[in-house]
Amino acid sequence: MKFALAISLAAALSLPMSSCGQPEPHPLLDGPPAKTAEMQALGHWLGEWDVELRFGAHDAEATTGTYYIRMAPDGRWLLSDFHSTANGEVFWGQEAITFDSTKGKYFSTWKDSLEATQLTALSTYDAETRTLTAIARDSQERNTIGTTIFPDNNHWNYQMDVLNDDGTRDGVMWVAAIRK
Repeated sequence: MKFALAISLAAALSLPMSSCGQPEPHPLLDGPPAKTAEMQALGHWLGEWDVELRFGAHDAEATTGTYYIRMAPDGRWLLSDFHSTANGEVFWGQEAITFDSTKGKYFSTWKDSLEATQLTALSTYDAETRTLTAIARDSQERNTIGTTIFPDNNHWNYQMDVLNDDGTRDGVMWVAAIRK
């Protein structure tokens, strides 16, 4: 019995691959999408940043932290790590940003130590004003707008607003960053 199984297996393995048919190409295995000019446009954001963070009100007491932003080895993702404190507790966050060429927008995910869920956003970047604008829904199902302005290559400012039903905005977070 073992001998017959060994003969059958050897015969099957000796068949030319063409008799088995060629597998259809798989889109995920055909290689990564080309690096985009849109990702290169955010290259000035790479590096290590000292940040000042305020929650709740613009005049709230600030906390400081560090934000590390690097490009993934494939050049298609910006990856960030944020470390700070919030209300006396350790606060950390991580973000991944890429450009979705099918939607013509940046796609990002953010997770942090304050929430059990992640925030996903679609964003646009205006190269003339050097402004990245993200639209998302937070864990409380509120619409939010996150605006990052890059006045130069050594500074950026971020503001997150909640959009109210009447069209007004309530600021919930502010970040000012200086390159280390």
